[in-house]
Amino acid sequence: MSYHELYVSLYGAIADALDQLDEGNIVTAIHILKSAHITAEEKILELDVIPDECF
Repeated sequence: MSYHELYVSLYGAIADALDQLDEGNIVTAIHILKSAHITAEEKILELDVIPDECF
């Protein structure tokens, strides 16, 4: 997964969460965001998307 794909994935999750908030489904929105966060962290660690110079 590239940085761009990671960004698109997170952006999609945010859009989905906002849709759920618009429908009044707060808990579902929270689950979507938490899941996207966990998945993104796993992919970043797995693929080392962030250069070492950032740390």
